Amino acid sequence: MTTDNEAQLKRGVARLLGQRIPEFMAAQADRHGVDLIDTLIFTIIWATNTEHLVVPGRYAGIFEIPPNAERRPIKLAELTFRARLPKALVSERVAGLKSRQMVEETPAGLVVPSLVFSRPEMLNGVDAIWENARQLVEELAQFGVVAQGHRTAA
Repeated sequence: MTTDNEAQLKRGVARLLGQRIPEFMAAQADRHGVDLIDTLIFTIIWATNTEHLVVPGRYAGIFEIPPNAERRPIKLAELTFRARLPKALVSERVAGLKSRQMVEETPAGLVVPSLVFSRPEMLNGVDAIWENARQLVEELAQFGVVAQGHRTAA
C-alpha cells in the first residue's frame, strides 16, 4: 500500500522527469540544429544499434566509439514502433537524417555510423548528457530515489 508520503514523492519524481526529459532532448536538438522528432528518431536508431554494448567499461572512453561491425541495425518497422509515430513521418525524417549523413541504410536496416560520433558536436553532446545525468541524479536524491551521498565521477 502506498503511503501519502510515497505518493507525494512519486508525483514529485513524475513532475521532475516530465520537466527534465523534454529539456534534455531539446538541448540535444538545439545542439545539432534539428527538432525533437529528428532527435527522437536519431536517438532511437543509435541507442538500438548499441544497446547490446551497454556494459560498464565497454567502449567507455570518450574516443572509444564502437565500430560499425558491432552495431546492430534497426528495421524501419521497429523504429516506427519504438517512436510511436506514423510510418510516413518516420520515413521522411530518416530520409532527412540520411541526407545529412547522420544515418545510413544497410540491407539489414538503419545504422548511425561510427564516424558520426567523432564529430565535435557529438563529443560535446556526450559531455552535456553526462552533466544532465549528474544533475538528474542529484535531483532524484532529494526524493530518495537514489541514495544520498552517491558518487558521480567527473
